[in-house]
Amino acid sequence: MLSQRRFSMIFGLAAIVLTSACSHVNVPVQVTRPAEINLAQYKKIAVGPFQGKRDVPSNVFEALVLAVQTLGDAAKSSNQAFQNSWQGQKDDGSDVAQNVFNSLTQTGRFSMIDFSVIPNARASGDAVLMVSGTVADKEFSSRVTSEQKKTKEGAPYTRFTRSSEAIYNVNIKLVDISTGAIYLSRRYPCRRSTSTTQNDKRPSKLGSREIHELYDECKGEIAGAFAKAVAPYTETVFAAFAKIEESPATEAGISHAKVGNWDAAIASFETVPATQSMAEPEVQAKTWWNLGLAYEYNFQFGKAQEMVQKAYGLYPDSRYQMEMHSIGLLQKNQEKLKQQEYKGDEAAVPAGS
Repeated sequence: MLSQRRFSMIFGLAAIVLTSACSHVNVPVQVTRPAEINLAQYKKIAVGPFQGKRDVPSNVFEALVLAVQTLGDAAKSSNQAFQNSWQGQKDDGSDVAQNVFNSLTQTGRFSMIDFSVIPNARASGDAVLMVSGTVADKEFSSRVTSEQKKTKEGAPYTRFTRSSEAIYNVNIKLVDISTGAIYLSRRYPCRRSTSTTQNDKRPSKLGSREIHELYDECKGEIAGAFAKAVAPYTETVFAAFAKIEESPATEAGISHAKVGNWDAAIASFETVPATQSMAEPEVQAKTWWNLGLAYEYNFQFGKAQEMVQKAYGLYPDSRYQMEMHSIGLLQKNQEKLKQQEYKGDEAAVPAGS
């Protein structure tokens, strides 16, 4: 009897989970986030010297300068020449510069310039930035642990696990060329780890190529994090539209949302509340919730808040309350993005002003 009751409880919980999962449709939406730093007055940026671990001077900095000069204006559309100049796996910081260069180029926010214009920029007061840095820490460690185990037949064996970790920390500085104003000076830390197991034998040590792969992952992560600090970026979020039984307009609205046609989605969702006026409060709330989400991602934030507030008034679901907060954040992000639009080569504003 107890077993049967447990089965019924588990089945009931599973049914609730499945019903909840099937009652919403997660629609991916591309959302642009603002940069951490407002660099609206800048369009030109140069990737400067990146020194190796513990301030070891870069032996290939001159080659880096030459590579960037070779690219010139073509850097925005193609950086094949730059790629051919660097093979990666350098200890002196040159490959960190490559990752930063690539990440900044991919944002489309800045024009990458060569170093020959820097003296003129300093003299003329042009708004030009230079990013440079130092590989502060580069460490690798590996250790082996063991655990006594038994097979299904009861035979003893030893399971060995080798845990390896790469630490790669980079200090990055962003400076205005003409004024000397420092816009960013920050350490970007990164750790990458991996483990392997083997029975009755210690796993082999990682080879140099595998170790470099861990370091390379860190370099890409650090460069990407820096790019997000100075340029707007796009990420995917999911809008959870509620399903409503026997509501073709709801299905149509969700279909329009999937392809990003928010005007059409709003038009479809607007017709649904009237058809569900006699439904349970939870269902009525879903009609306003869907409309609120469509308004939100169409950047009509006042209407979005109003619709989600109606949903919450009918059925106080915590998700509705959290979404009202999310709408406010998205609105602030959009305002920041407008402030971060490039405004032409105006006189640079000193850092902190």
